[in-house]
Amino acid sequence: MRQKIAIVAVALIIALLAMQALAQETPQPAAPERPPIRVLVYWDMPGISGVDDWHMLLPEIRDRYRRALELLTGDLNAVIGGLFNGGAGEVFVVGLHTEPPWHSDRDPAFDRRAQLISEEGEFDPLIAPVRAGRFDAVVAIGMAAAPRSRGFGGHTIAPGVDLRLEDRSITEAEMLAYSWGTANTPLIFVAGDDRLRDDLRSLPWIEYVTTKSAMSTSSATTPPLDETHGLLRAGAEHAIRHLADMKPARMKSGAKAAVVAQAPASLALLANVPGIRYTDQRVDFTAQDFHAAYDAWRALATVATRAYHDILSRAVEAAGNRDQVIAMYTEDLGGEWVGEKR
Repeated sequence: MRQKIAIVAVALIIALLAMQALAQETPQPAAPERPPIRVLVYWDMPGISGVDDWHMLLPEIRDRYRRALELLTGDLNAVIGGLFNGGAGEVFVVGLHTEPPWHSDRDPAFDRRAQLISEEGEFDPLIAPVRAGRFDAVVAIGMAAAPRSRGFGGHTIAPGVDLRLEDRSITEAEMLAYSWGTANTPLIFVAGDDRLRDDLRSLPWIEYVTTKSAMSTSSATTPPLDETHGLLRAGAEHAIRHLADMKPARMKSGAKAAVVAQAPASLALLANVPGIRYTDQRVDFTAQDFHAAYDAWRALATVATRAYHDILSRAVEAAGNRDQVIAMYTEDLGGEWVGEKR
């Protein structure tokens, strides 16, 4: 009996060994390949390293602006490099306000691993690219502080326009976070001056790199470029490696919002409009969601910036050719009215 049990045990052991050998020889199905991490990088100019004079923000002052574009390229390349080092598979770049300064993503100054997003016609980069599943993360560099913070080049949408959410000035970086939050995509990394860093305490998970210290709205002090580029590269890498810890931002329903105007903008045109909650250069409203708030902010900002025309009128007056310009303006205005210009 014992001999039979031993024979059965040996047979079982041999069978198990054979099964293991067969399993090792049989090819196992490959694990599903993880899709590449896709990141969208926004850029603006006030928070770019080395940009320390407000004249550098104006395309009309070509020599100063050209230098600002060179500095922008350096910051972008540092961040793009950090993102790829951290595990990003695809990186895309889009300007928050203006067209890209490069002729194409093959410009030798631009990191060729990244791709530019450029759209024809009406294209609002804060809204148009936002779709669930399109990107895994969003990054914003060169960003400006809120107007009330007195950061370098501080603004939201336009100079003199202060957008409020629950009576707190909101930055364009926060607007990006809320916009992409509607697509469940987190803003993970921001770069700008020291005032913007304080503004973004409402989004504590964001990786932040300080590129300069604001002295005022018109000037700033900046560290050496190599130092800042190193911080940008390391910060972007750290942010993408900790993507799992990042959170999409959510704006609560029924939020109290407002627009407050100051020079050079003005909301005085709305003072006597029925249904508008206007008080002393301020309009208040309630927004059901981010898109409703954004549409109202944009519309009110458009009204507020009409006051810029007063500055243009004074400049024309000072130039000495007021009558000629007024005559041209009147002719063009009348032509639009009667249809000759259409």
